[in-house]
Amino acid sequence: MDLNTLFLLLVGLACPVGMGLMMWMMNKNMNQSTDNLRKNKELPSDLEDYLMQLRLQRQLLDDEITELEV
Repeated sequence: MDLNTLFLLLVGLACPVGMGLMMWMMNKNMNQSTDNLRKNKELPSDLEDYLMQLRLQRQLLDDEITELEV
Protein backbone atom coordinates (compact mmCIF):
# COMPACT_ATOMS: atom_id res chain seq x y z
CA MET A 1 0.00 0.00 0.00
CA ASP A 2 1.58 3.26 -1.07
CA LEU A 3 1.53 6.53 0.84
CA ASN A 4 -1.19 8.17 -1.31
CA THR A 5 -3.62 5.30 -0.70
CA LEU A 6 -2.94 5.38 3.03
CA PHE A 7 -3.47 9.15 3.11
CA LEU A 8 -6.78 8.87 1.22
CA LEU A 9 -7.95 6.12 3.56
CA LEU A 10 -7.06 8.24 6.59
CA VAL A 11 -8.89 11.27 5.17
CA GLY A 12 -11.89 9.09 4.28
CA LEU A 13 -12.15 7.73 7.82
CA ALA A 14 -11.60 11.08 9.54
CA CYS A 15 -15.14 12.30 8.83
CA PRO A 16 -17.09 9.29 10.18
CA VAL A 17 -14.82 8.96 13.20
CA GLY A 18 -15.16 12.68 13.95
CA MET A 19 -18.94 12.50 13.55
CA GLY A 20 -19.15 9.54 15.91
CA LEU A 21 -17.03 11.38 18.46
CA MET A 22 -19.27 14.46 18.25
CA MET A 23 -22.41 12.32 18.66
CA TRP A 24 -20.92 10.61 21.71
CA MET A 25 -19.98 13.96 23.30
CA MET A 26 -23.43 15.44 22.63
CA ASN A 27 -25.16 12.38 24.08
CA LYS A 28 -22.94 12.56 27.15
CA ASN A 29 -23.85 16.24 27.65
CA MET A 30 -27.57 15.52 27.15
CA ASN A 31 -27.49 12.88 29.89
CA GLN A 32 -25.85 15.33 32.28
CA SER A 33 -28.46 17.97 31.42
CA THR A 34 -31.35 15.63 32.21
CA ASP A 35 -29.72 14.70 35.52
CA ASN A 36 -29.45 18.39 36.41
CA LEU A 37 -33.09 18.96 35.44
CA ARG A 38 -34.19 16.15 37.74
CA LYS A 39 -32.26 17.71 40.62
CA ASN A 40 -33.69 21.18 39.89
CA LYS A 41 -37.28 19.91 39.84
CA GLU A 42 -37.22 19.47 43.60
CA LEU A 43 -39.23 22.37 44.97
CA PRO A 44 -37.94 24.35 47.93
CA SER A 45 -39.74 23.99 51.24
CA ASP A 46 -40.99 27.59 51.29
CA LEU A 47 -42.93 27.97 48.04
CA GLU A 48 -44.12 31.51 48.77
CA ASP A 49 -40.55 32.74 49.17
CA TYR A 50 -39.53 30.93 46.00
CA LEU A 51 -42.42 32.47 44.06
CA MET A 52 -41.50 35.92 45.35
CA GLN A 53 -37.92 35.45 44.15
CA LEU A 54 -39.14 34.35 40.72
CA ARG A 55 -41.49 37.33 40.47
CA LEU A 56 -38.68 39.71 41.42
CA GLN A 57 -36.39 38.12 38.84
CA ARG A 58 -39.09 38.43 36.17
CA GLN A 59 -39.70 42.08 37.06
CA LEU A 60 -35.99 42.82 36.73
CA LEU A 61 -35.90 41.11 33.33
CA ASP A 62 -39.03 42.97 32.18
CA ASP A 63 -37.45 46.27 33.23
CA GLU A 64 -34.26 45.42 31.35
CA ILE A 65 -36.21 44.50 28.20
CA THR A 66 -38.18 47.74 28.39
CA GLU A 67 -34.96 49.72 28.80
CA LEU A 68 -33.41 48.04 25.76
CA GLU A 69 -36.47 48.61 23.58
CA VAL A 70 -36.47 52.39 24.16
